[in-house]
Parts: sequence; C-alpha cells; structure tokens
Amino acid sequence: MGLNTQSLSKLFCYAALVIGVLLVFLLPAQKVIWYDESISVLCSKGISYGSSAQFSGRDTILSGQVAELNNFSDVYTATVRDNANSFLYNIGLHWFTDLFGNTLTVYTVFSKLLALCTLLAFFVLSRRLMGYHLFTGVAILMLVANGVFFGMSHEVRAYMMGMLFSLLTGLAVFRTLREGPRPGKVLIASLCAVAAILCHFLSVYIIITLFIFLLIVGKRKLFSVTNIFAMVAPALILAVYFYKALEGLKIMQGQNNRIATKVAGTASEFSLGKVVTESLRLMSLDFSIELVSFASQYLLVIVASFAIVVVLFGWAFKVTKDSAVRLNLLFLFCTGISGGLFLAALCMRSGHMTAIYGRYHSFGVPFATLFSVYALYVISQNVMGRGRYMHMLLSMLVIIPSVFYFARVANALPASDRYNQNKVADAIAGNHADRVVVPHIRHAFLIQCFLPQETNVAYIIDSTATQFTLYTPSGVQKMNILADPE
Repeated sequence: MGLNTQSLSKLFCYAALVIGVLLVFLLPAQKVIWYDESISVLCSKGISYGSSAQFSGRDTILSGQVAELNNFSDVYTATVRDNANSFLYNIGLHWFTDLFGNTLTVYTVFSKLLALCTLLAFFVLSRRLMGYHLFTGVAILMLVANGVFFGMSHEVRAYMMGMLFSLLTGLAVFRTLREGPRPGKVLIASLCAVAAILCHFLSVYIIITLFIFLLIVGKRKLFSVTNIFAMVAPALILAVYFYKALEGLKIMQGQNNRIATKVAGTASEFSLGKVVTESLRLMSLDFSIELVSFASQYLLVIVASFAIVVVLFGWAFKVTKDSAVRLNLLFLFCTGISGGLFLAALCMRSGHMTAIYGRYHSFGVPFATLFSVYALYVISQNVMGRGRYMHMLLSMLVIIPSVFYFARVANALPASDRYNQNKVADAIAGNHADRVVVPHIRHAFLIQCFLPQETNVAYIIDSTATQFTLYTPSGVQKMNILADPE
C-alpha cells in the first residue's frame, strides 16, 4: 500500500527535523573563538576582571589555585563583575563543562544542544499552527538556514539559551491563548520568561511583547487571583537577582556610558535614516528574507526585502476569514518585529548605532521566521487561480535565497584564530608540560579554562615574554601569542 499525501507530509516534517539536527551538530566543520566568547568561558569558570587581584604580587601560580575559582559562588561573582548579564547561561556552561570536559568542542556543544532544544520547541509550535504540512518541514529548514540562528548555534554565548527560553515563553503563551489562562499555564509562561531574562537581559523585548499580547487577548479571564500570583511570584526571582546583582547593573551602566563617550566623536555619522535602514535590513533577516544578504548595500533591496514581509502579512490577513488564524498571524508578526522596533528605539535614545546589532535580534528570530512560512501556508490554503502563481513566486523569493545563503555560510572558512590559549592548553596536556611562561595572568586564566581537570601545571608570569614557553619532558616548546584575552 502506497503512502498517502498526509503520510508523506508527516514523513517530510520529521525528515526536515532530522536534517536540521544534523546540520546544527555537524556544521561548521571548524570553530574559533572571539573576544566575547572568551569572556563567557572565563565567567563559566568563576574568573572575572577582579580575579587578577587575588594573585597580585606572585610570579608563579599553580593551576590548582586557579581551579579553586571554579565553583557556583565564583561563577555568580564573575557574572556580576562582568555586567550581571547571562547568569543562567554561565552557570549552565559551568556545570556542563565540569561534567564533560573543558575542550572547545564541549563549550560549543553546549550551544548546539540548546539549538537542538530550540529546534524541537520550534517544531512543536509549527505543528500546532500548521499540523504535519509540507510548510512545517520548510519552517524547520528555514530556521536552521537563518543566519542568526545558525551563527548562535555554535557560539559560546548566551543568545541561543535566551532564544530557547523566549520561544518556550511564546509556546506557553500560545497555549494559554488557545486553551484559556489557567494558573498552571500562566506560571509556566512566567517562569520561562524569567529564565529568558536571566539568560540575556535584552530578551525583555520579546517577553514584554508576549505578555502584552496575553493581557490584551486574555482580557478579564487572566485577572484572577491565582493567575496574578502565577505572574507575580516568578517576577520576585528577578527582583531578588537584580537586588543582589546591583553592582553588576552599575557596571553595565558604566560600560554603556563608556561606549557612548567612545562613539561621541562619530556622532555626525549617526542619523535617523541610518537607523531606519539598518533596522529594516536586520528585521528582513529576522524574517528569513535572505534576499537582502546578497545586496545589503543597496537601499532598494533592503526596502524590497522588508516589503516582502509586509506583503506576506497583508495578503495572508486578507485572504483568511478565520479569526484564530488572524490572531496567529498577529501573534507571530508582533513578536517577530518587536526586536527591530525596540533596538531602533534604544539606538535613537542613545544617539549611536551600537544597539543595532544582529545578535541582539536573536530572541525574535524563531517567531519571525515562523511568521514568514505560516503566512505562505495561510495564503496557499486560501488562494485559487492566478493567485497560486503569485503565491509560488512569493514562496520562491522567500525560500530560494535562504537555501543559497545557507550554502554560502555553511561552507565559509572560519575567521583566523584570535585566541590560541585553547591550543596552548591542548599542547600542555598532550606534551605533559609542568610549567608554562605567560606574559600576564590573564593568559593563565584562559589557558586554565581549557585544561583537563586532572592537569597540574605552574604558570610563570613574565611580563617580558613574547611567546608562551612550555616546559615538557622532551624539552622546551614555544607557541605564539595571538591576542591578549582581555
């Protein structure tokens, strides 16, 4: 007996999920880290800007002494001293590397596992909206191909964990809207929201959008004593954390002030037009309209790319008369566009462009990408005749550039190593070095983060050193210093 259309669609959905998982885990083939990732690595091991003071005046430090910082309390302290952001990610990375080792692969796999969980949550939400339709499988592949999702899936940063909990919050809110605001569902949504903010503070824009949507649609049914308690109680967790981490919030404010001072000299380059143009470009990418990736220097291409999003919304909203479907379109569109609007507003308030940053859009990407595919699905279910040809053309404009963009990005060679302390750690462990000369204790800290837990080595601090010098049983080995980890 042959497979019917429904069975084939279901098979395609699961095949797309398997392909998505494989792409996330197998790509990219090579990995290097950059400055912000090195900070995440250090914080996850309880090492902060202030850790150097604990070892001041010493010219030799033992790895065991540095390893003593690798505990929950010091991870919290390091997070606060950085700027109090990403605590949940830092402590998760701390526990994960304690269990599975300190290699760069392990640090990266943690993000890949978070990406897998995000992909599964995305599949659940897609299936609730479209069932086992071909467009559900397309949505999965589109998310994997999205530049922000793919980039964050292997970056040692908190964005993917924040994306996961933002999506879980959205899924919980969606269920609450569908099934009624019961206290249990509201509590789950609130806890996921708190987790998202503790992963990354900027996820607040997606959380605010979701809860405004819940308040507007839920109306009076939401305002029972138990539901209010279910929303307020988790918020107390945030209140306690912010109170305890007040020092870190002040540090963040200081960092922002320094950025503002640094870019003050380039204020003439800031303009409303640039904010709008860059926001439209990034929002187009959020919605997986990758056409803009191939000609982002042209204003016409940027406007046309975002116009595709507007057309998708207008056409889908017009052709369906189902109020539930229209609500779904509004839900996905509002959450998808929230990051661009929020960050553009921050940019205008600060008077410089640093708030408009692709990674900061991470938390709305799953919603935006799902909107694009869901809108195509809604249109396909409601148009006839010539409308189908227009739908086919629109689908090609959305899907085909994503395929080519992902092929280009996935095959791209990684940037050159900026930091090689992880390779120094590999050389120490592989060659059984018992001493290593470093020019500053910061290098010792980052090397320590990549050493196997049982490795014992003495770090000799020599400010005149121009190379790492490893003392091994077979002799001296020297390695170049690519960059200062701070």
